[in-house]
Amino acid sequence: MSGIAVYDYVAQAARLRARAFLASFDLAKLTPLQVAALLDQALPGLINEATAVGTQAGDEYYQAARLRGMAGEEWTPPGVGKLRPGVVDAGLLEEVAAGRLVGQLLRDAIVSYTVQAATGAARSRVRRLIRSDPSPRVRWARVPTGAVTCAWCKMLASRGFAYTSADAAGLAGQFHRHCDCRVVPAFGDRLPEVPGYDPAVLKQEYDAVRRAVEAEPYREVLVNGRMRRQWIRVDDYAIAAKWRQMFPDRVSDGKHTRLMRKTRSDSAKPARVTPDGSYVVDKHTDLVRLARDKLAQVPSELRFGKHMPPEMPQLPPEWWPSQEGMPLLRAKEWNHILYGDHRGEGGHLFGHSWRHKPRVDGGPITEFPVSWTADTVAKALAHVCKTGVPWEQNGLRGTFQGVSLVVRIGTRKTGVTRVITCYPLYE
Repeated sequence: MSGIAVYDYVAQAARLRARAFLASFDLAKLTPLQVAALLDQALPGLINEATAVGTQAGDEYYQAARLRGMAGEEWTPPGVGKLRPGVVDAGLLEEVAAGRLVGQLLRDAIVSYTVQAATGAARSRVRRLIRSDPSPRVRWARVPTGAVTCAWCKMLASRGFAYTSADAAGLAGQFHRHCDCRVVPAFGDRLPEVPGYDPAVLKQEYDAVRRAVEAEPYREVLVNGRMRRQWIRVDDYAIAAKWRQMFPDRVSDGKHTRLMRKTRSDSAKPARVTPDGSYVVDKHTDLVRLARDKLAQVPSELRFGKHMPPEMPQLPPEWWPSQEGMPLLRAKEWNHILYGDHRGEGGHLFGHSWRHKPRVDGGPITEFPVSWTADTVAKALAHVCKTGVPWEQNGLRGTFQGVSLVVRIGTRKTGVTRVITCYPLYE
């Protein structure tokens, strides 16, 4: 069984346990407060079971893979030790107690919560075994997961099992926010077969991109009113940047640089943009297409609660405050907050975070309550901009309808302030 298949097995085992757990209670006869109290008492046991399953699966996978590749080399793995007791997220219980998670929404939330606990335990166990393995005959590969991956990670993955240390392949942490790539070991001379991962195909793309970078030793830039040659250094950064331009539809952060489309008559046709000029409509169309492709990969029984972004970009509400002191809210940032972007960030309106990658700490993207509409989000955003207190760098924190929110504000060189993002903060 490959490393990726192990995580799929753990996720499925966690789903079955969560569904059996839910079937043992008749939640429909309980009030929201009673359901929250019940989950507070019973859910930690389910989380403990899921964590134990994930830990055991990770342990068995690593030792079996090591035995296949390096039979005869003795090694005593570290013990599992005492598992930490399961802890229920306070934000989940608050949503349940407030009656915002009921019926199928509640069942989906518990299943998702259990799957995260199980897969997280499997990853943690494999990481511990990797760090404690003294053998020099272990090589590593960075394996992308999901429908699309960023150019930087595809470049690293194109090297195959070439990394001599797990940290070099990215075990110590993600190379960027919301990265879901995994580090897979190869023992001895035997390379594992990882479903969906073909480094030879990625290497072909890499070679094509590198040749394109080497063919353009410099670019013309405007400096102090005069065109100057800026020499391009052929390194990983230049290759990743070129990858985004050459294969924009194959990476999550692709750059569609041709905002002016050429017609047969060689005349320039401006790309469609929102009225404020901040958001290219074709980029939103690509986002919808990617979401549709990703939803097609989800089994029909698991599609409940997974929403699609609208076909056209949404404009900020007309009533958005324009008085002095209020930041500008553009269409680009407004759609980022609600539905997300190509980088896998944003998408905090309920039902839209499923397409995006988890946070750096492994947790899911936080969503606004299920009862909130886009208009409610706009009102909450305006309320925090007016009454919020400073929080971390360029942030404001406040509360609206009992939900803690964070708003990030940016300031341009002209002095104009604008909203960068807004998201709920569940602690």
